[in-house]
Parts: sequence; C-alpha cells; structure tokens
Amino acid sequence: MLNIKKEPYLNISIFFISFILTAIVVFSQLKNFPTFKSYADSQSYILMAEGKLKGIPYYHIRRILHPYLVSRIRSFWGTDVSFLFIGILSIFIFIFIILRQLCYILKDKIIYCITLGFLPFIVYDFKCLYNPHLIFITLIGIYLMLIYREKYMLSIIFLFLLFLTRDEAFFIMISFILSLLIKFYKEKNNYSYYAVLIFMAILTFLVSSLILMNVMKYGQNIHNLSYLYAGIIRIPLFFLRNFFGIRHWVDTYKELSFYTHPPLFYIDAPVWLKMHSRISTIGIYEFSFSDILQNWLFIFSSLGIAPFFVYYLFKKRYFNALDNSVLFNICLFFGSISFLFATVSGPPDMRYYSHAWPLILVMGYFLKKIFFENRVIIRKIIFIHILSSWIAYLFMDNISIFNLFLLVIYEIVLYLYTWYILNSFHKKYYVMKML
Repeated sequence: MLNIKKEPYLNISIFFISFILTAIVVFSQLKNFPTFKSYADSQSYILMAEGKLKGIPYYHIRRILHPYLVSRIRSFWGTDVSFLFIGILSIFIFIFIILRQLCYILKDKIIYCITLGFLPFIVYDFKCLYNPHLIFITLIGIYLMLIYREKYMLSIIFLFLLFLTRDEAFFIMISFILSLLIKFYKEKNNYSYYAVLIFMAILTFLVSSLILMNVMKYGQNIHNLSYLYAGIIRIPLFFLRNFFGIRHWVDTYKELSFYTHPPLFYIDAPVWLKMHSRISTIGIYEFSFSDILQNWLFIFSSLGIAPFFVYYLFKKRYFNALDNSVLFNICLFFGSISFLFATVSGPPDMRYYSHAWPLILVMGYFLKKIFFENRVIIRKIIFIHILSSWIAYLFMDNISIFNLFLLVIYEIVLYLYTWYILNSFHKKYYVMKML
C-alpha cells in the first residue's frame, strides 16, 4: 500500500496519476469523438458557443458558462477542438481533486482513493463533453476544495460560476447555508462572519438569476410556459416516466421531430395550464419498461455503492461517529439532494447522477471513521464498489431489455451483500462499544 507522508510528494504523485488516468480516458474514447455531437442537447451548446442563440431551448440557454468559455478560444482552434480542450482539462482537474480529497480523508492511501474515486461516470461525462456536465462536476470539486481549506469567501466566486453552469447549483447554496448554520449552532461564535457568508451566497444567487433571466429572452419556449412552472411540473412527469414507464405527452410536442407517432391517450389540459402556456392537451405518449430498468440501473451503478452508505448512515444513525465539518455536511446534503433529484430531473441518464459525486467523499469518511483499521472489510467493500460501477457500465450499451433486467438483478445482489457486510460489522461494533 502506497502511503506518502509528505504533502508535496503526495501532490506530485496525484498529479502524475491524474495525468495517466486522464490519458486513459481520452485515448480510449478519442476515436469516437466525431460521434459526441450526437449525444443529447450537444447541438444547442455548439450553437451557443458560435453565438447563434436563436431557436435554442430556453432551459439550455441558461447554462451559459461552458459555451462562453469555448467561444473565447474557438477563434484559435475551432469549436470542436475548443470543446475537446476544455473537456480534457476538466477531466484532469476533476480527477486530481477527487483523488486529493479522498487522500485527505483516507490518510493518503492512494490505491483506495483511485478505486473509490475513478468511476465510469467520468468516462461517460467525457463522451458528453459538448454538454456542461463535465465542467459542472469539476467546478463542484474546486468549490469543495476551497471549503476544505476554509476559503469560504473565495468559494462564493465559484458558487457564482456554478449558478451560470447548471441550476443544480441552487442545491449547493442550500447545503452551504445549512452547513454554516450547523457549525454556528455547535460553536456559538463568529456570528457576524457566518451571517455575511450566508448573505453573500444568497446575493450571488439573486445576481446570477437576474443575468440568466436576461439571457433567457433569446431562447425558444415552445410551450410558452414559465421556467418556474416548467421546473415544478417536470418533477412528477419524470417520476412517472422513470419509475412507472409512463412517457407523457403535450400537444406542443408535435413541433419536435423525435415524437414520431400519436399519443396513446390524451385529454384537455387543466384550465390553469392553458392560461399559463400554449398547451391545450396532455396525455400518455407510450409506455416504456426499459426506462424503468435503465433508471434503476443508474441508481445502483452510477456512483457504485456510495449512495447506499448514505442510506445506511441515516438507518443506523452513525452521524455522531463521523466528521461534522462544513465539507462533510455539504457533501452529505448536496450529494443526497442531487442524487434524489437525478431520479426525476429528466430521462434516465448517468449524467444527472454524476452531479452527486460528493457522496463518494461521504463513503470515504464512513470507511475511515467506522471501520478503523479493518482492512478486510474495506477491501471487500471497495471490490463490490468496483463491480457495481464498472461491470454495469461496460455492458449497458445497446443491451436488450432482458439483459438490462439481469444487470439490475446483479446490482441488487451486490447491494444485498453490502448490506450483509455492514450489518455484520454493525453488530460487532456495538458489542465492542458495550464492552
């Protein structure tokens, strides 16, 4: 086991490991680079980077930071190479940060950190490099690194950049505020400092919202539905799709090319919906059992077994034994909220679950604080973690519904085995405490 004591040497080691892992990701996928444009929503961000805002969906046009950065350098390399450059740089920075954060938690155990942190969502987000997901998870990493260093005022700047990248940054702000309130409640000091930080976070949200509202007027809104209403309505609609296979329909979808047949069932829209939009009929487009299976597969495999540890923390009330730092609380709150939101924020897709990657750091805290030096259990859990994430990723493309069902069963078996390991340890842990 490589265990490097001195931080400068550790940083150098992580730098080279991150470089190697980045090279593996890039060169393994570079031959498929021409196909990356076909991934969902890519064309919107390409047009935004080229300054062509007309006709872009208004919910895409809010994510301005990534296309803006590309637009600043595309005159040197062209649009595609600029997206590729920012994608490669984002992967390298993200891998470096997640490995460094895990090393802080796991006392520099590099092998554990690599196997915990280097997961297939990194490769998947690279395939979607025209989308802002990769730069979003990287900015989250920089933000959390600043929180670890207690550079709270500087982190506000990156919170602002996160707001300009994706709307889920709102969850980070809420997690930050809750974590500061918990810290103040326990320490009972620095009231004015925490109050200023909370004020600055809220002000950052308001300023970024004003900027994005101004940008949205250039976007296309085929439903003529306000962004707030659309955000509220989409949650129950995608809940029905992802957990019951019911794909919804509204009559304004006729303007979209990927709806190729009439709906199975439709009725008149409620009066309040007609008043606030162009939508006049709503209904069921089709049923899709594969959506249910894909969603459960992403729930189980996108972050390995890390989400299960959060559930176990709540179930067994281990919180007092863990770190109560601002960093830990933000990772716990934001990771949990983001993971739950990913189940209903859109169609089944690993990209949404990748936003909840701070749950991996929560898993690291769990392994360090609860299992102490029980390396046998740690190695078992990490091995299950690898099997859960990578096996599912390697076989999920172009797969039949039956094989998709088998993959979900396979993930359930791994989770049940993890439950068995943790329960066995839990009983021994409390017996030892009683003694």
